[in-house]
Amino acid sequence: MSERFKGYDISQMFDNLRRSGKDFGIVFGDRTLLSNSRLSLEASEYARDMGLYDQFHDRIFHAYFTEAFIINDTHKIVGAQPVAVFIEILNKIGKDIR
Repeated sequence: MSERFKGYDISQMFDNLRRSGKDFGIVFGDRTLLSNSRLSLEASEYARDMGLYDQFHDRIFHAYFTEAFIINDTHKIVGAQPVAVFIEILNKIGKDIR
């Protein structure tokens, strides 16, 4: 990420995020690269249509910012299948889309 934001102190940015998030009970993990979140945005619209938007949003936020998952990563293995993090979240909140 430091290559993308040359000249900026990324560690200071994360320190600020952690300090701000602490007041709200949000823990920010270490991000090393930015994810392309287009598919996750589409999944959030799907979750909205299914009445699951708030649950999906909370979990995708936690996956990205706290656990530092690459949210569109299809190399995460669930069972024997590579599954994007957002699909795994939709499955966990009650919408089986496999």
